[in-house]
Amino acid sequence: MSLYKRGTTWWSRIEHKGKLHRQSLRTKSKAVAVELEAVIKTELVTGKQQTAKTCPTLTEFETRLFDHLNSCQALVACLLQVSVRGA
Repeated sequence: MSLYKRGTTWWSRIEHKGKLHRQSLRTKSKAVAVELEAVIKTELVTGKQQTAKTCPTLTEFETRLFDHLNSCQALVACLLQVSVRGA
């Protein structure tokens, strides 16, 4: 268990079962940081610590990106038609 400061914010560095867990505790108070780190350690030991979200595959990301860009393109086209009519 290790607390350290980056700037004015406290961070936690815990090694558990061979994995390193580092995260910002988002506090400027050392007392609060100590309590938060104790909670994190307890969650790790009991298995209640949330795991990080997995990243989408490139194909999934590409599909979502193009769907978003197509919807933006449709919106821009619609807005341009409205502004041309209003001019």
